[in-house]
Amino acid sequence: MPRDAHEHTINACLGERLRTLRRSWAEVTVYEETGHTSRGRPDVIVKDASGWPVVIEAERTNHREAESDALKNFARTLDGQPVEVAIALVYPPDVRDEHNLDSITAALDVTADLEYCMFTRSGDGAPLRMPERGWVRGSIRDFALFVHRATTPAPRVERLAARFEEGVERAERIMTDVHGYGHPMGVEMARALYPTDNDDFSRDMTADDWARAESLDNRQTRRMGMTVLVNALLFHQALAKAELDVDDGEANGGRRKLRYVDDLPYLGIRELREEWERVLRVNYWPIFDSAIKVSRRFGGEVGFNIIQELWRTARDLVDSGVTRSNDLTGKIFQRLIEDREYLATHYTQPPAAALLAGLALPLSRPIGGADWGDSETLAAAQIGDFACGSGTLLSAAYQRIAFFHEMQGGDAKLLHSRMMQHGLVGMDVVHVAVHLTATMLAGAHPDTTFEGECLLKMPYGGADKETPASARWSCSPTSTNCRSSKRRARPSTRRRWRCAARRARTRRCARSSSACGITSSTS
Repeated sequence: MPRDAHEHTINACLGERLRTLRRSWAEVTVYEETGHTSRGRPDVIVKDASGWPVVIEAERTNHREAESDALKNFARTLDGQPVEVAIALVYPPDVRDEHNLDSITAALDVTADLEYCMFTRSGDGAPLRMPERGWVRGSIRDFALFVHRATTPAPRVERLAARFEEGVERAERIMTDVHGYGHPMGVEMARALYPTDNDDFSRDMTADDWARAESLDNRQTRRMGMTVLVNALLFHQALAKAELDVDDGEANGGRRKLRYVDDLPYLGIRELREEWERVLRVNYWPIFDSAIKVSRRFGGEVGFNIIQELWRTARDLVDSGVTRSNDLTGKIFQRLIEDREYLATHYTQPPAAALLAGLALPLSRPIGGADWGDSETLAAAQIGDFACGSGTLLSAAYQRIAFFHEMQGGDAKLLHSRMMQHGLVGMDVVHVAVHLTATMLAGAHPDTTFEGECLLKMPYGGADKETPASARWSCSPTSTNCRSSKRRARPSTRRRWRCAARRARTRRCARSSSACGITSSTS
């Protein structure tokens, strides 16, 4: 059999196996190339739901040629976008010596000697190699996990994080140039981001409430508020793309699809809040309730200009496929925190979180001793992070569980509701951190709703010794999913029901949140 045809046959089997190992890979393309055209296109292209392609260049024996072919891709564009990631792959003898589809597929399934390395585009355009020297060796499942990590290239995330931060900075300056610290717009934002256990947003602030919130109105607070709004805009677009069904606001109780942000007739905060209120009647409280409260006093030309700037930022990120990236939010939050020593806010970097998740959740040791395809066992497991920050560690663990489940033929989307409601336990003293964690975790499958979750904002510092711990923990009216999605209660009733629900949920989450053995105090 001709060499080129045989190499393409192996590539075709590789592409087919990759398709079966990851449902969220929107596209796995294998190009058939022979003769003089063999260097015209990549061997294999994998596209994640984010739209960021990963190029794979495979060779049967020649490591140097595989590297050279991978590097040539950085001079190419795919769908008008420059290639960010290229992987060089070399097949072992037990794969390349087979000569038909069935035997090649069988050999790919059992070999542990695939050799591969990854090149990514750095900030100055020069490619970076991982590992710096030598080759990673592993099975087809190890390789699939390697490709999965490559779909979120770190250099590109860094560039987009910088774009995110620039937009937040500009929005903060628009606000502060006109309304200095202590203005009602900033005070209301501080109140939303640093709520007390007794805050009731259905009433105006008392003099003490105002004094406390005014003391917290500063540059960091305003930047955090802008970050909450950008996250809400990003998630809004994800829900609109998923065609979330909401009420149309008419008396006859009609339904319609959530509008895209750029389809709103007048992009102002009032129009956004009306859409977000409709989303809240479905669910997603941790994300949109916070955004509504943060922007409560937005109005006039300043409020309009802020929203326009934040939407330009969000739209750039959406166009870059960032709505499904689990690394970006954590990076941004780390950049915005300034008083790290006061709250001991030292956040886990995504690579470190991936390493910790890999050590705690090895492919060879499924949760509960069952197979990774056992959805009931996985749905019953719990993962706890008691200082969750922006959710980086929880997200890394959740991604790994979902990936392994799909490797065994499962559907991670069917696990999502139960994992959100019961399996992913996060706590933090920073209110906005809980919001960002919810955004990150829910963003795995934004079109799948869930009834409640175990993400809790905890009190900071000392507590009244006469107050039971369960009550201290449970009555903070932060924006978590503890409200019925079917009815609108009066503010006082809603507050009582929210606190009761939080008490029950706190007890439920605390009983078994370390069942999986993954805990963290630094993320």
